[in-house]
Amino acid sequence: MARRTYHGATRGAFAALASDIEKHFEGQIDRAARLGHDAVEDAVLHGEDRMREVIESSVTQTGLDRANAGGHPGRVDSGAMLDAVGSNITGTDPDTVIGEWGWVNGLENYFLFQDQGDEEFNVRFKGMQALRQSYVEARERFLANLSDAGFEVS
Repeated sequence: MARRTYHGATRGAFAALASDIEKHFEGQIDRAARLGHDAVEDAVLHGEDRMREVIESSVTQTGLDRANAGGHPGRVDSGAMLDAVGSNITGTDPDTVIGEWGWVNGLENYFLFQDQGDEEFNVRFKGMQALRQSYVEARERFLANLSDAGFEVS
């Protein structure tokens, strides 16, 4: 019994199938890149906002005395430490997005004293831990966003 072959039709069908698969995965890769970028941006902006909230709400005796005199009870006196908080989204290449927040608009030594307090420096007050608190919350938000988008995270 003779065997029939369909070289032309078979090659055409496989070529179309390969093209469809390639388009599908290109779309998935583009979608994953967009979702990753969005997750980084959301986490970074959340980190910046949360850091500002901690600075404004972290109260010391000095802040309470300032509030009694009509000022702000948090760690906001001149506003320099709060104004220096900012964020940036950058990328090193089309497949990478990097986000940062913190005192990106200038850093004075006393910011670190206020943030770390007696845990790190020889001062008489507890640090507010604004950078650490904002990092923990932003990281959790980032991982949740990735998980919600269908990525496997651990």
